[in-house]
Amino acid sequence: MAVARVHVRSWQAAYRTLLADDYLDQLRPEDRAQSYDFSSLDPLKPRTIVAVEPGFPATQYSPTATGAAFSKESRMKFANATALDRKSGVEGLIHGFATTAPSRDLDLPDHGELCALYVDPAQWGRGIGAALVTAARARLFELGFRKAFLWILAGNVRAERFYQRDRWVPDGVSRTDSVWAVTVNEVRYQRGLEAP
Repeated sequence: MAVARVHVRSWQAAYRTLLADDYLDQLRPEDRAQSYDFSSLDPLKPRTIVAVEPGFPATQYSPTATGAAFSKESRMKFANATALDRKSGVEGLIHGFATTAPSRDLDLPDHGELCALYVDPAQWGRGIGAALVTAARARLFELGFRKAFLWILAGNVRAERFYQRDRWVPDGVSRTDSVWAVTVNEVRYQRGLEAP
């Protein structure tokens, strides 16, 4: 549920001027949580990395799990969502997440995809997003990808600046897609991947 809370709160803050207020106001984490599947270990399926407060118990965090990392800049720990003990009551400590997968775009079959990266708005500016994008790139590199792409909601200037600082560049491709029952316009960004 904590990942869904972050996802919804981030949408409500980041997309406030880009999507209708009444649409954003009706989003509920309870509805979104039903669509997540963190149980798959299949490398061809999406994998989610979560940012967790430093006090997260070591018995519920797997530092050897793929995608696990520690960022001195953000003072956060990162673990695969599958490594979390959902019965532990630590859900409130999750401040952000990134989801990666092999490409879903037919014209980029040899690329990895950063499917989602969201940080709780109350945690913006702490370096969590930068640490998550770094962990996501490392995860894709581990899977053998040397190029990656992502989609940004058209007009999301904050996201454009964030990804451009991380050397993502627009590749000139745009699309109209349906996400969470709303039609959105998106712009694609790409970058090369290197060993972490």
